[in-house]
Amino acid sequence: FIESTPIARVTSMNGASFGDGSMKVEDGGLLPPGTIELKSGKLELTFFSGARVSIEGPSLFQLKSDFRATLVHVLDGKIEAAPRGGNSFVTLSGNQASRLSRGKLTPIAFLADGWPARPDSQETRGFPGSVHWSFDRFQVDETLDSSGVHPLWLRSSAADRPDASARLQRGMRGQALTFNGVDEYAESTYRGVSGNQARSVALWVRIPPEASHAYPNGIVSWGTYEQSRKWQVCWNNGDQGTVGALRVEFGDGYLIGTTDLRDGLWHHLSVVFLGGDGSDVASHVKLYVNGRLETLSGRKSQFIRTDTESPQAIAVTLGRWLGNWPGKEPFLYHGALDEVFIFEDALTPAQVARLAGDGTP
Repeated sequence: FIESTPIARVTSMNGASFGDGSMKVEDGGLLPPGTIELKSGKLELTFFSGARVSIEGPSLFQLKSDFRATLVHVLDGKIEAAPRGGNSFVTLSGNQASRLSRGKLTPIAFLADGWPARPDSQETRGFPGSVHWSFDRFQVDETLDSSGVHPLWLRSSAADRPDASARLQRGMRGQALTFNGVDEYAESTYRGVSGNQARSVALWVRIPPEASHAYPNGIVSWGTYEQSRKWQVCWNNGDQGTVGALRVEFGDGYLIGTTDLRDGLWHHLSVVFLGGDGSDVASHVKLYVNGRLETLSGRKSQFIRTDTESPQAIAVTLGRWLGNWPGKEPFLYHGALDEVFIFEDALTPAQVARLAGDGTP
């Protein structure tokens, strides 16, 4: 547990003023665990774990988290809290606490696995700028992103390199791109998001049960491997966490979910990096599968400083592990991808849920 890890975002403020003992609170800002003293006005918080809290001053309360749960402890005044999917708020008053556990409010427990949409706050925030490949239009082995700026080329080391028609199948929306895990990947001109800037990667994947875990794989990658300045989304093949689960890694740092994706079914994945100075992959990254926040099976901290500028930096690549293994050919992804988005900011859980639902920003 890292005390400075953000656990919530301020989604609404109206005439709010705070006491001297309160941590800093700004509209739209991120909040770590700590104490909030709301002297007057109204405040709404939405947690990355899924809880939604509405406060009207005067109120004094604490936010705590052990990475698996979010605890709200009211010291004075009243607040209203709602679990994911809840139709109404529950009032908590002085010296009461609660957490959300799998969508239920229970005493001294507050864990959620998603973020409910709020028309007056979350849904009014527009999606950030993005690069998006749908795979619906190819010319031989090339397709453009939705803006028509960044081409994506299919690559293969096979002697008889097939065009895109041999690698397309029905996807979640239109066509999906397949990779055989042997000699196929794709590369683009888009350099990716650099440094410690916030970002999100969202896409659909279908991974067959027979996909081998003997070697690592890369689903979406960019940056520099040699200096551990990469950004890579993949599925976990090692013993650091659940085999087959969503994994994001940066050098020696990583975060691993719990859902084994190797079942031959389509799953929506989102990896959200909150960004900022001092941020690392284990404390500022959220993993979502099918719109729901993942419980973690493994994590290791390391600061994020993705390289997109040096001559060694590799542009966004699909289906290829960004690394090297002495004496081995590049390790490749086995499965299908559809609707690949790279957003240049952190998505809210409501936006993640929308992409996992109708699939459109």
